[in-house]
Amino acid sequence: MDGKETSLGKMTNRRRFFIFLTAMFFLVMSVIVPVITQLGKAEILDPVWMAEVAKARNPMFFSSFLAVLLNVIQNLPICIGVFLLSEFFVPFLAFRWLSAFLPCALLAATYFVVHFVTSLQPHVEVSTIIVLAGVIFLNWLKSETVGIGAKALVLIQLLLATEWLKLVGWLTPYGFGLDKISLKIKKLAEVYGVHSDLNVLALFLYCFLLITAGISLLFSKMLNYMEQEQKRMQQVKVKMAEARAGQEVLFLVHDLKTPLTSIGGLNELIGLRSDDEKVKLYSQKVGQSISHMNEMISEILFEDKRKNVSVKEIIDSVVSERLIGSEISFSINLRGQNRLLFVNKTRVVRALINLLTNANDAIAGQAEGSVTIIVEDTKSEVHFSVVDNGKGIKADNMHRLWDLGFSTKDSVGAGLAFVKQVVQANGGQVLVRSMEGEGTVFTLILPWSDQKYGESAHSG
Repeated sequence: MDGKETSLGKMTNRRRFFIFLTAMFFLVMSVIVPVITQLGKAEILDPVWMAEVAKARNPMFFSSFLAVLLNVIQNLPICIGVFLLSEFFVPFLAFRWLSAFLPCALLAATYFVVHFVTSLQPHVEVSTIIVLAGVIFLNWLKSETVGIGAKALVLIQLLLATEWLKLVGWLTPYGFGLDKISLKIKKLAEVYGVHSDLNVLALFLYCFLLITAGISLLFSKMLNYMEQEQKRMQQVKVKMAEARAGQEVLFLVHDLKTPLTSIGGLNELIGLRSDDEKVKLYSQKVGQSISHMNEMISEILFEDKRKNVSVKEIIDSVVSERLIGSEISFSINLRGQNRLLFVNKTRVVRALINLLTNANDAIAGQAEGSVTIIVEDTKSEVHFSVVDNGKGIKADNMHRLWDLGFSTKDSVGAGLAFVKQVVQANGGQVLVRSMEGEGTVFTLILPWSDQKYGESAHSG
């Protein structure tokens, strides 16, 4: 079964597809908008006409605001389209420094298409380079630091600021405001003798919008930081709660040894005092059960308490603790030899039972639901695979499976974290393959015992 182990980065495929579609929409609009905005441009640049229609006391400045708005409407689709398309492609780049060249190439390609379709010649000037540098900078910021919505807002503010900078007359020789509409506004400002006032207004609005963009960026970073801190605090709380619960369970399990010791002593006394052979036989069986319970308690308390145990013993323990009396039909497929493993038997058995419980939940409600335990050998390992044909795992959740506290059910989310901890503590690894709607395979890989070791000396 082909699996989807993880999505690229932390952005889901669905979100990537939405970003791509949005980028293409804006790039298409970058071709359409320049054609539409050509209508009525001459009237906007005519302050006399504006004075009659808008009844403005200062039609020159009113025309300036409309000219900036017109330029923003023309350039915004290109800027947003290039920015979003860069956001889409940047995670696929082998080297992060290549992200500096990607927006440049996309902008050049977009300008070529606009010129080819509309016969209009887009102007590449200093203000264009400033906005392009802003796009590169925003693409460089990680999505975990600043969200894509906040980046787009900052880009719009930067575009507005640079459009006002294009109306500063003394910057024209340096490559600012070389397009027809900006040059016309500056020429009219000189004719009406308000060019100095227009320069002051344009510089003020440029600085104001630039500061606003910086504040928006810092505010977004602060909000993201606070959100991440809240998530970390929640994870810490979950881990602390699990640690406390685990510690209390260990204390409880450890305290069970005291009554077991008393029961064992009394059982031996009964065996010694009685002449009835059946009573002695029962006493002997009780003693064996007490020894087995003591051994299980020690293995639960000390994860490094290991011994040589056969694959068959592990499967038999799983069957006896989980499968007997279960309403679900489980099948076991033993394909390898009865190898010896040097492991903490109780913890490994519990890990397999956790996986069986999850598989049981995954097939709940399915008429033909099935769970199979497959055991097979390699040259140096034994693979325990728990296979189900249930609902599978969503691709969005694959990278969070092993996180303590994560659960898609009404539980504390400690089961798979425990499985991973147990397998790694015993020198193995755990793999998962899943396809939503088709099923899941969890595989525990444990190394063979070299048969040199006996039971570890650690005791409880």
